[in-house]
Amino acid sequence: MTRDECLKAVSGAFNGAYAWATIGSWAITIEAVPERTLVMSAAWVAENIQPVGERARGMSADQLQAQVQSMGANQWTCDAKGNLFAMLRHNGQ
Repeated sequence: MTRDECLKAVSGAFNGAYAWATIGSWAITIEAVPERTLVMSAAWVAENIQPVGERARGMSADQLQAQVQSMGANQWTCDAKGNLFAMLRHNGQ
């Protein structure tokens, strides 16, 4: 999946909430209530994200959307402002 497909999948997991990331960063901000940040480890990115035009490998966008939608409350950490954070790791956690 490409970076754009990844952002679209994360957005879709939150009913179309705006999802964005700074170029060079794999911390995706999801403008939902409460605001969420999904961080993807370097190993996860290496396994699942490829540039446009490269052969697809790893997880599909549909699989990512399903994984994010299935993340339970215990997988999100809350900060002092009430925003939530989670991380996707290489082993699928």
